[in-house]
Amino acid sequence: MKIVDFFCCKYSLGFRAALPLFVTIVAFIISNIANKWCSYVYRVVEFDQNSNTVFPNDSPGPEEAYRFVSHNVGLWGYEGVEGSNYEGSTTYESERLGKCYLYDEADKGFDQYFNTARAMSILSSVLGGFTAVILAASAICPFPEFVHLILSMILLIIAAMEGLTQVVYISSFCGGSDDEYNSEGAKILVHCQASWGSMLSLGTMLIWISAAVILTKVSHAQNDLESKQTEGEELDEDEFVELSSPIV
Repeated sequence: MKIVDFFCCKYSLGFRAALPLFVTIVAFIISNIANKWCSYVYRVVEFDQNSNTVFPNDSPGPEEAYRFVSHNVGLWGYEGVEGSNYEGSTTYESERLGKCYLYDEADKGFDQYFNTARAMSILSSVLGGFTAVILAASAICPFPEFVHLILSMILLIIAAMEGLTQVVYISSFCGGSDDEYNSEGAKILVHCQASWGSMLSLGTMLIWISAAVILTKVSHAQNDLESKQTEGEELDEDEFVELSSPIV
């Protein structure tokens, strides 16, 4: 019994898998850069003009810096901020400015919207990587057409997940609910503006969708060629080469 007889289809996608695989890998890489870096949104912090308390002259400590200073922030970390010396041996300029730092694990200030954005970024990476592996295997393994259609649906789901990372804008961290107060009691007003991470993430949605469309077309084209051969129809030279050479 031949190994290929175990599968529902006789031929693999071969070189046809190259384009959807390439687009999926590109989307996977860009998605991770956009969602895992520390510049997803620019968090703007303003002090309430009606507040009688002003921000202290000394810069906030590192545990406060990412909450009470306007700068780029991400889903998993924040960009170091510029300021004067704080208590200790380091300064913002030499140790923090322009660098990425993970949020404090003990920080409980993230609400369900922020955590949802985080969860969507993880799931999109996991499913995107899984899809890329199966597509790579489909170049040499003759999977049935329904497998490719399922992968196309998964790619569309990933695109939706990519879009759901944008819910960070309505999180309390971006001023979507309660106002925040610094250690001295000064009321601050917060809102988030688009940074390169969130804009890149929106663009990645289109790439995921493109990968799904391309894979669907490739799968249908391959199935049509197989159907022609099964029914005994005459294939032209290009179609014969595509079927007889799984890998080009």
